[in-house]
Amino acid sequence: MEFDFYTKYKSLDTAELLKMVALPEKMQQSAREAALAILAERGVSGQEIEDHKAARQNEVAIALQHKKQPGHSKLSRYFEKTFFERTRDWDFEEEEEDGNELPEFTQEQKRSVIRYVFLLLLPLLVQAIVVLIAIITLIFLAIQLEIFDQSILFNLLLLLVSLGIVVAIPFFFLKRKKNAWTAMMIYTAYYVGNYLYILYLLESRDGFGEVLTYQVVLYVVLIPLGLYSLFLLNKKLIIDVFELPRKRVENTWAVSLIFPVILFFIFYLYS
Repeated sequence: MEFDFYTKYKSLDTAELLKMVALPEKMQQSAREAALAILAERGVSGQEIEDHKAARQNEVAIALQHKKQPGHSKLSRYFEKTFFERTRDWDFEEEEEDGNELPEFTQEQKRSVIRYVFLLLLPLLVQAIVVLIAIITLIFLAIQLEIFDQSILFNLLLLLVSLGIVVAIPFFFLKRKKNAWTAMMIYTAYYVGNYLYILYLLESRDGFGEVLTYQVVLYVVLIPLGLYSLFLLNKKLIIDVFELPRKRVENTWAVSLIFPVILFFIFYLYS
């Protein structure tokens, strides 16, 4: 005996019936005919049913597309919103003008930018961990030796300032601030030069036999990561996202190269 779908569906409201007939492949033929008969009795036209069907199938297609996209996570969506939706929060830069709209980007370009951002933040994360370990080590050393002179306090202050810089740069970088891009360029060039300078001192004075294993790993990882970061920061997609004029990019490169050279020359003179 065939099941009485008509009686069962009679108690359902119109919205539920429309939702059911919108996906006919999931219904038995007799069940769909019963649902259509009830909708017809309620004055729902064939055009309304087709419109609802098209809308429902479009929703399903969009959901499937999002599901298939690699790396489409909450974190990715947050970065996409951060970089590609203009906001006026923390907007203290004079060169940013009202009504200056961000160029359109394809989904593939947006995913590329998000991938670049992850790679750019990686060395800064490692730097933050290194500085934090240095702060903890210095504090424990001072407590163990019971030394709290000006030298300890000065070095602690420098480390705290460094930690503040390493944390602040990503914060404003994620808010798509031009000053953060400039600061990241200069800081990255500085720490790459700093580690190269340390390697030079170690090789020229004591050799690498006195270098701890974690220091070797640090130099081997962070130096190429820093050089790659400088390359990524100058990718056209990143330049376009930050809406950087050519003059600003050139000036930042000049400062990024000159500042470390002057600083290390001073260190060399007084070392």
